[in-house]
Amino acid sequence: GTFPDGFVRLNYDMIIVAGMAIDSIDRLGLLDSGERISPELWTKTLREIDYEGVSGRIIFDENGDRDQPLNLYYFNANNAAWERWAFWEEDSGLDIVKDVIWYSNSTEVPILDIRDPFDYWSCWDGEKRTDETGKKISLQTPDRSD
Repeated sequence: GTFPDGFVRLNYDMIIVAGMAIDSIDRLGLLDSGERISPELWTKTLREIDYEGVSGRIIFDENGDRDQPLNLYYFNANNAAWERWAFWEEDSGLDIVKDVIWYSNSTEVPILDIRDPFDYWSCWDGEKRTDETGKKISLQTPDRSD
């Protein structure tokens, strides 16, 4: 076999940690009590978990964030595979390993905010206009008090 990729390892650990939290709540006798278990208790229980998972050590900070290094991937459609492009760590920040090659076969980030052009009435100029980009319009009042 092969070693599971990062997504599989993270999902496996997510299920184990959820199970650990459920077990902790059950040991308090709350699962069978019929009472609602507060979100605060679930949060407290999860934040107390310290577990060495298949994706690394799982421990949560005061905000509930997992403190661990992250590998960042993008999907390369040319070879139909996920490719690692960067690595992030709390102490050192972002380390770019390789450039992302976009569908345009370049490293230039494409414009993803695509909107249809539309016609509108300009209150200030009192005439019909067209916004080719679909993004340039700002709200205006007829008396120009804006």
